[in-house]
Amino acid sequence: MQAELQERYHIETQLRQVIEGTAAFTGQAFFPALVRHIAEALGIRYVMVSQAVEAGFQVLAFYADGELRPPLFLPYEAVPCCRQSFQTGRCCHPANLQTLYPDQALFAELDAESYLGVGLRNAAGEATGNLCILHDHPLADPAWTETLLSIFASRAGSELERLVPLRR
Repeated sequence: MQAELQERYHIETQLRQVIEGTAAFTGQAFFPALVRHIAEALGIRYVMVSQAVEAGFQVLAFYADGELRPPLFLPYEAVPCCRQSFQTGRCCHPANLQTLYPDQALFAELDAESYLGVGLRNAAGEATGNLCILHDHPLADPAWTETLLSIFASRAGSELERLVPLRR
C-alpha cells in the first residue's frame, strides 16, 4: 500500500510539474516550455516537438541535456520512429533502440537507448507533427510516460493549429 501511494504521489507530481510549467504559454512560446518541463518532470535527456512538413520534421523545440537547442530539420528517413508515431499515433521502444535501428546516426549520436513518441493531431484529426522523448537508459514506466505525452500532445496539436490554421 505504501509503495502504491508513493507511486501515485510521484505521478501526480510529474503531471503537476508539466501543467504548471506550461499553463502560462500559448502559441510558439508553448513548445520550448513543453519540452523543458517534460524532460525535467520525467528525468529524460531529450524531448522534442515537431511539425511534419513535406520532406520531414521541422523541430519546433528540442530540449537536450538540460538546455534548449536551436530548431532543426530532420528528414523522414533520419527518424523512422518519429515517422511511425506521426503515421500511426504512437511508437514505443522502451529499450534497445540502437540495436533495433543500427543504421540511424541520430540515435547513435544521442546515445539513445529508448524512444517514445506520440503524434500530434489538429481539430479535424489530421496528423500534424510529433512529440517524442529519447533517453540513454531504458524507459522505467512506458505506459505512464505515453499517457503523459498523449495529454500534452493534444495541447501541442492545438497550439500548432493556432500557428498553422486548417487549409479550407
